[in-house]
Amino acid sequence: MRQLNNIQNHITAVLVRSKKKNVIIAVSGGIDSATALYILSKTIPLKNIFVIHLYYFDKSIKFFETTIESIGLPKSNILLYSIKDAVDVIASELHIKEGFLHSFDLTQDKSGRNDNVTKNKVRMGNVMARVRMNYLFDQAKKLDALVCGTENRTENYLGYFTRYGDAASDFEVLNNLYKTQVRKLAKELEVPAEIIDTPPTAGLWEGQTDEGEMGVTYDEIDKVLELFFDKNIEIEEIEKKGYQNARKILTIVANNKFKQEVPYLVKAS
Repeated sequence: MRQLNNIQNHITAVLVRSKKKNVIIAVSGGIDSATALYILSKTIPLKNIFVIHLYYFDKSIKFFETTIESIGLPKSNILLYSIKDAVDVIASELHIKEGFLHSFDLTQDKSGRNDNVTKNKVRMGNVMARVRMNYLFDQAKKLDALVCGTENRTENYLGYFTRYGDAASDFEVLNNLYKTQVRKLAKELEVPAEIIDTPPTAGLWEGQTDEGEMGVTYDEIDKVLELFFDKNIEIEEIEKKGYQNARKILTIVANNKFKQEVPYLVKAS
């Protein structure tokens, strides 16, 4: 549990430095937010932990409830809000097609292409992520709390996050762990098996899963990232080890590297 102790020390240091007692975390019902919540519950008093579930699709509520039921948080610390009305208003104003608000089917447009459909799905997902952050940081202000982030190392390398959306936080607790390491820690923390075994999803549209969207499993992604970044092995050598998606994975990393660099600032002359 060395990793856990390291994260707990980090949390304690952050709260001391910021002179805060309360923490709020958006719990989606996925493994990352569940693991982060379980870490918090073993680090600070439950009365200082606030959880918020910001759902667009109703079915995510059951995963949220499964995540928190065994922790024993005070009922007043459990916040549940639907973001559907807010998201739909914004999507309408931005002319994201109305049909995408409900079905999200990958159908072809009149030209025979589905490029616009895919782009609108991503736009819609980004709106959801950024609306969630409005709710989350507003409640943090109300509660005088810090926002606990749930981004893992894999997502960071891949740029698999929405800028100023799900990547927004006051402090992170999983950023040093690959997705597969988060899964292992979740088991050690006894996160419910239903949460651990459910395919990871950002909950951005019906049927969306991380691995389905990227076309690669997290097991392969993490191994490639570890070989490339931690062991400094070149792509060609990684491919020879049997990881045929290595180039695809590292291309995603390269294409999204800017997400880790923005905003680009003017340097003093």
